[in-house]
Amino acid sequence: MGFTGRVASFDSFLLEQARTAGARHVSERVHRVSWDQGPVVHTGSQVIPADLVVLATGVNARPPLDPKFGYRLPCTDVMAQDEILRPSDWPNDVVRTYFRQPRGLMFGALIPKGEYLNISLLGTGLTADAVPDFLEAQGLSPSIPIPPGSLCGCTPRIAVRPAERFFGNHWVAVGDAAVTRLYKDGIGSAYTTAQAAMETAIGQGIGEADFRRHYAPACRRIAQDNVFGYWMFRLWSRALNSPRLLDAWKATLREEAGGISRSRTHMRILWGMFTGDEAYGTLLLQALSADSLRSIWRAFWRSRDG
Repeated sequence: MGFTGRVASFDSFLLEQARTAGARHVSERVHRVSWDQGPVVHTGSQVIPADLVVLATGVNARPPLDPKFGYRLPCTDVMAQDEILRPSDWPNDVVRTYFRQPRGLMFGALIPKGEYLNISLLGTGLTADAVPDFLEAQGLSPSIPIPPGSLCGCTPRIAVRPAERFFGNHWVAVGDAAVTRLYKDGIGSAYTTAQAAMETAIGQGIGEADFRRHYAPACRRIAQDNVFGYWMFRLWSRALNSPRLLDAWKATLREEAGGISRSRTHMRILWGMFTGDEAYGTLLLQALSADSLRSIWRAFWRSRDG
């Protein structure tokens, strides 16, 4: 197994793009941001008055904003993630998902990303050993050894609710620090919110009223769709804990995959749930459609008769 090119973090790539576009990078940690007729950034060696502060710290770091800003981090859950060099015999165009094992797992996904294989687990009580335990439970340990091929094993917190008061006069939070799509697509949400925030700042203004009128709606759309996502995952959890319903759902998927059924509704829902290709609201409408319910009902009664 081998790879070409240099290994570089995505953050480093973005920073280089910003520098190329003319940004000046000050390599210092921000200790706090205070308010004195406007935001003031405090580092270890500088005090820098700012016209606009953009909070892009995610949810795994302590926000440096003074309590006067009124900002509150989003509510979070914990995921377990890792990334390894993709084994040579692992397909580069197949996403695989696993459920229920080990105990507490909602789902685990193995996602090829070029020369790498991303491992993401969502559940309750996940620890630093969750990824090796998951691979062992699925019988994957021999083909996917974690040490020493692991690149970024971690148990990050992920936002599951929007932050409280995530903008104000001359400051705005973006990405996970504000709102993100439920359980996925952090980069996409960061792009969407950052774009909306900067379009507001440049085209409308940097006052609280400007962000409320032109930035908040973009964040609200993400948060509203997450409500549909919450119910999709509730339905999913219910199916996992109902053997007969789970068997019916799996039979329906097999029919769709094998071409027995002309519909691809459940394959579309499953793909959308674990890739983020479609809005949760769209997927929920598909799940509750007559075609979806009819196929599950037929499979359910066939299993009962069998």
